[in-house]
Amino acid sequence: MHGDPLMEVTDAMPQDVVLLKAALDRLRLQDRCANETLAAVGPLTLNVGNAGTAFRFLTAYCAQLVGCEVVLDGCERMHHRPIGPLVEALRTFGAKIDYLGQEGFPPLHIKGQKIHHARCTMHNGVSSQFASALELIGIPCDAPASPYLTMTRALIQDYQTPDTKYQTPEKDWSSAAFWYEYVAIHGGEIEMQGLSRDSVQGDRVVADIFEQLGVDTLYTNAGVRVRGTKHQTPDTQHQTLNIDFSSCPDLYPAVAMTCKVLGYALQATGIENLRYKESDRVASVEAMLLTQEGGVVMTEHDHRIAMAAMVAGYKVDDEDCVNKSYPNFKQEQCKLLFHAEA
Repeated sequence: MHGDPLMEVTDAMPQDVVLLKAALDRLRLQDRCANETLAAVGPLTLNVGNAGTAFRFLTAYCAQLVGCEVVLDGCERMHHRPIGPLVEALRTFGAKIDYLGQEGFPPLHIKGQKIHHARCTMHNGVSSQFASALELIGIPCDAPASPYLTMTRALIQDYQTPDTKYQTPEKDWSSAAFWYEYVAIHGGEIEMQGLSRDSVQGDRVVADIFEQLGVDTLYTNAGVRVRGTKHQTPDTQHQTLNIDFSSCPDLYPAVAMTCKVLGYALQATGIENLRYKESDRVASVEAMLLTQEGGVVMTEHDHRIAMAAMVAGYKVDDEDCVNKSYPNFKQEQCKLLFHAEA
């Protein structure tokens, strides 16, 4: 890629967003129907696959939607992703939510009604999205500091400010991690538009982390340019990275794979909650790192495992799972490979 024109990496609509919008559209349609019609057909079933964000936000939204009755469900993996702390908090405010399977986990039967809006304290650290879900329906929440919760509050404040014009959402720093991984391993230069140095996203630290792996970041008015040179394998006895992923857990797969390829040792902390992601991501990363060259990485249908492996040149058992967050990822990777070989 050296000497080639800079290439813009763009985003398409993530599958998670599509699933959430489809669920909201169905809820709006239900709201327009007569109550007697709803009683005849029973509760509305909403299936959001493995979209954890959609499931958490919809749980809170449906709980306070008067007259709404839904069965909120997902794929098999979703049945193993905790929802208990959010449900218990909502029940405290009068929500009617029942578990249809294992206690504390999806699926849920929700009967929407008017709920109280007192201040809530959220101690559980499984997901900051529990607190975000509460704040999105107007329940102030005392919770551990989190960049994701900060983003939620900033969005709410903008929405509530009179005469605030709609602004194009900032691009996703966690998706940028895979292109940082690419230039760290293969060298070259990539331009990514819509990313900001002043972002409130916790994943913005990807620039700082990959600086330790030989990747330079240039901030421009349009976004960032990242440049890397192919590393020589370092002396692993003296090259250990100690990284706390507490505020940026989504970066772990890309950083871990980069360290493997370049020969660095990685001491990772703050990754405990990754066991509740699209896969048990701690175990999935361990399995990925043990995959021999020429082998196939078993992704467990986890989009971030797939992207981390594909960027490093590995085959994966499920390429399509990247559509969850980055539908045109494979096309962008093909563009990079084409320019690198030209």
